[in-house]
Amino acid sequence: MGQTKLGQSGIELLFVMGIMTTIFIIIMLVSYQAQSDTAALSADFEAQRICHEISFRISTVDAAGNGTSARLGLPEKIAGSNYTVFVSGQSQRISILYANGVAGCMLPALSIANGTGIGSSSNFYVNGDMPLRNIGQGVVVG
Repeated sequence: MGQTKLGQSGIELLFVMGIMTTIFIIIMLVSYQAQSDTAALSADFEAQRICHEISFRISTVDAAGNGTSARLGLPEKIAGSNYTVFVSGQSQRISILYANGVAGCMLPALSIANGTGIGSSSNFYVNGDMPLRNIGQGVVVG
């Protein structure tokens, strides 16, 4: 009779330990998911910040008038990942493609192009430390 009680106590102990381990695993999964969400939000905010910074710098060069120049100076990575910046002068929009998705913002109404003048493409990619120049007819990037 004493032997049965001892065996039952051991099984009950194992059962309680199993439940506690399951609860611990669930808590860890919830914590990991919260950290992942926080990292994703941080990357989203960083992409939006970069987008608005590009828009602000282009707007500043445009507003300052003919002959004004500045440098873009973009960071190398967003949350440790590479990213791509696309400027669409036709739709007056900047798009940033990065590991978590896409961020976008508007450009003010202005003429913008890459290369040597306003006659070149108004849809282009931007990278790194590109120069911005106001040539009187609009802003040239690169």
